[in-house]
Amino acid sequence: MRPDGQGCVLLVFGNGSPDIVQRLREQADVALKTMELIRSRGQQVAGMDRMAAGLRRAVADKRLAWLRRALSSHVVRKCEPLRNQCP
Repeated sequence: MRPDGQGCVLLVFGNGSPDIVQRLREQADVALKTMELIRSRGQQVAGMDRMAAGLRRAVADKRLAWLRRALSSHVVRKCEPLRNQCP
């Protein structure tokens, strides 16, 4: 209840369809493996470590909306072209 005595509205959303959840998990796995590959080459993308930790937490906590946005973030996009570069 709000301080003014009015009721509050609680919006509850589903957990997402299994296909979408699976696809997001797969994309997160690819992004994490890409970041690990970049790190193993001694390269670094600004914000990469923080993003990797966030991706792991989001997958574990099933925060699908955050995960979807993170997978299209600047950090993840900057890592993608480095995946196929020779070490």
